[in-house]
Amino acid sequence: MDDAALQAAAGVKEADEVLLRVPEDLILTEERPEPGIVVRKIELPARIDPRQLKDEEIAELLNACLPENPQVIDAWREGNVFTVIEHVEE
Repeated sequence: MDDAALQAAAGVKEADEVLLRVPEDLILTEERPEPGIVVRKIELPARIDPRQLKDEEIAELLNACLPENPQVIDAWREGNVFTVIEHVEE
């Protein structure tokens, strides 16, 4: 995904001169609670309000942080943190 698409996904307007660098500006964590399951948490910077993002923008942002063709079991948002649970082949 190019920089313009990432900025659009983050709801950042060029005129604002606010940049969101993916993944540098995000806090990304990964846990493996059991074999074949990965829990990823993607935290946005405080300056980005996820409630202002469109569904398509959120999907693009998450896709930029996930592996190709993830097998998503569940996903949700709490505040500025998106949690994605995936099934992975071990």
